Amino acid sequence: MSGGGAEKVFCNLVNEISRYEGVNVSLLLCANVGPNIKHIDKKVDIFYLTSNPSSIKIALSSIKMWNILKKINPDCLFSTLEISNSLNVTIGALYKKIYNRELFIVTREANTLTDVNNQLQKRARSSFVFDRIYTKFVSNADFVIANSVDTKNDICKFRSVKKEKVRVIDNPVLFGNPLKDKEVLPPLNENKNSHFRLVSVGRLTYQKNHLFTLSVAKYLKERGYDFLLDIYGEGEEEDALMEYISQNGLHNYVSLKGYATNVLNVLSNYDLFILSSRWEGFGNVIVESLSRGLPVLSSDCPGGPSAILTDNKLGRLSTLCVQNYVNLIVELIESDTHTKRLFRVNYANKYHSKHIAKKYFDVLSNRGDASNEDF
Repeated sequence: MSGGGAEKVFCNLVNEISRYEGVNVSLLLCANVGPNIKHIDKKVDIFYLTSNPSSIKIALSSIKMWNILKKINPDCLFSTLEISNSLNVTIGALYKKIYNRELFIVTREANTLTDVNNQLQKRARSSFVFDRIYTKFVSNADFVIANSVDTKNDICKFRSVKKEKVRVIDNPVLFGNPLKDKEVLPPLNENKNSHFRLVSVGRLTYQKNHLFTLSVAKYLKERGYDFLLDIYGEGEEEDALMEYISQNGLHNYVSLKGYATNVLNVLSNYDLFILSSRWEGFGNVIVESLSRGLPVLSSDCPGGPSAILTDNKLGRLSTLCVQNYVNLIVELIESDTHTKRLFRVNYANKYHSKHIAKKYFDVLSNRGDASNEDF
């Protein structure tokens, strides 16, 4: 239950659906690790396959899933990400067959399968193995949930899933009491025409493409702009990013801030959010930034960004061109207004978990009778 977007989505869904009358929710995790575990509602029973997050250890411990299923005796088995999905459509499906259970199996795809160049994504060897297993046995799932139209198209194309079995449902990004303008709207930066406060949030990985964001920072510096760029996240590319910052004299401009426990609390301190991903599943942090009134500049990559940023008052999409990014940074910050910020906050509320969880529950509980229309 790490701090990634897919894990946050599951955390929000589990907590929201567990409040429904007559519904019992249990959570089976591959490993007893991650910051989101502490956010799970106490009424939810949590089971673990292992305390070790390594893929090999999880695979070796997967037989425990059988005994847990016998104990829980679920009506629906719902999963996300490669490892959990592969276990769902193999062990879950085998349990269903042997015990002749009317178990409804639903998986969720958290990312597109292609990148910004329409090429299949690079995957770690362990992820690749589980992904191949999932692809081979995904036909055992009754439904597959995708978080964007691009993700649905990839599922149908590369996993050979019939489009009638795939539902598109937005991510439940926001939780708690619905946001109110006056509670979250930060004041406009009085010095926005001379000093930019930029922020990016995401794992420090190849997918998130933070090296491109640093190249934008380098260009801003060379053109004499006064700015600060804070990047929140952890990952295997941290050393490479630190080296780039050092080699290009960006220490006074760029900071790697590490993992943010509550990203919503920090977003209000900035003028603009930047996303430079090669691909996305949905783009939770785009919604989180909008909910704090920030304009968003995102790469026009496969996944959710183009579905979220449907109005220029919300932000802009761009190719991965440094000059384009710089021009749009200046334009979006200098043209920002209080009215636009109010618009973004109100728009973000459509992605509140109270609304989205109901759409998920309709699919999970209707046992195949859910509408063929995407949500």
